Amino acid sequence: NSATGKLFLDDGHSFNYKNKNQFLLRKFSFKDNTFSSVCADEKGRYCTECVVERILVMGAASPTCVMAWHPDGQESTVHFSYNAGKSSLNIEGLRLNLGCDWTLKFHY
Repeated sequence: NSATGKLFLDDGHSFNYKNKNQFLLRKFSFKDNTFSSVCADEKGRYCTECVVERILVMGAASPTCVMAWHPDGQESTVHFSYNAGKSSLNIEGLRLNLGCDWTLKFHY
């Protein structure tokens, strides 16, 4: 199973995304039990404090462990809960900055 998607982020009110390249374009992908966020357009230069706090995965199996790899090279265990009735995996308390590359690895 695999999936990809993109997210565009700017200040929401100016044309600085166009005139000054003040934007982020992030690519999210899931493949081989790995969910990642990487830069999808190197021209974008936008500092943000926006974070990913929670990811909900529908149709998932229950992992034994979820690990996060942060931009500074740190690795940490991530809190998650699993609803067997809905086959949903809720990963929370992440605080992963949208402007940084990061990876979540699901262990089964």
